[in-house]
Amino acid sequence: MDAQRKLLEELMNPLLGTTKTYKDPQMCIYQLASGYCPYDLFTNTKCDIGVCDKKLHDEKLVAAYQSSADRYHLGHEQQFYNLANRLVQDMDRTVRRQKEKVNVQMGLDEAGQQAYGGIADAMKNEDDEKEERVAMLEGQIKEHLSQIMELGSAGSVDRAIDMWVTVELLKQNIESIRNATNNRRLVVCEICSATLVANDSTQRMQDHITGKQHVGYKKLREWVKDWENRRASLLGANGGGGAGGGDTRGGWGGPRGRDDHGAGGRRDDRRDHDRRDYDRRDDRGGGGYDRRYRR
Repeated sequence: MDAQRKLLEELMNPLLGTTKTYKDPQMCIYQLASGYCPYDLFTNTKCDIGVCDKKLHDEKLVAAYQSSADRYHLGHEQQFYNLANRLVQDMDRTVRRQKEKVNVQMGLDEAGQQAYGGIADAMKNEDDEKEERVAMLEGQIKEHLSQIMELGSAGSVDRAIDMWVTVELLKQNIESIRNATNNRRLVVCEICSATLVANDSTQRMQDHITGKQHVGYKKLREWVKDWENRRASLLGANGGGGAGGGDTRGGWGGPRGRDDHGAGGRRDDRRDHDRRDYDRRDDRGGGGYDRRYRR
């Protein structure tokens, strides 16, 4: 219901000619800071973090804020960084746990885990060779199928049938190569903790890369890294002091220790307290949603 209400408001705002500004208390400061609301990134995934408690999400107001002199000076970016960094750190812990599970499943000792985690060069070269062989066999299949069409048009049915048998054998060969590789190795995605089958089909790998959970965490990781680089650059340029007088806890020149996106500093304290109970979370492979981010 909340998601439907938010969508309706977003659709109606342009029609109603709203006079709201980006300083409106109902405006999502996370969207102002990053261009998107983090609560929309993982909707209906295992990492769903709930519904944003701000009712106003407006791309025009985002554009107005990001082109204004207030950008970087209201503390919005630092507050978004605090949330995004917590999500990323939580996911990093999930990635480590998933790797431990895979290592146990694969029956690797400590030395094997180290080699497996790094994906040894020799193993990678072997996989590359197998992929090249698969590509060669797929090329032969295409050639044979083309010949089958020509033979069929020429009335050489027997030869076409023989060629078709060859095609089926080539397909079985490809399947055997891929199964031999797939049964040997699993990998954990460093971005979103999903467990993948190494050398899986191109389509499945593409589905994972474009999946909502992977894309969402990739966005957060990129934003966190960019913000840390930007902040480090600013601190360096000011001899170790921030643009807001040496204290960047509230953002560049923004309010210190104040969270305008909900319950305020108390929410951060509550999340820090909950962090000690992190290991009690259900371990569901893809991360699972964390009640700390529920409104």
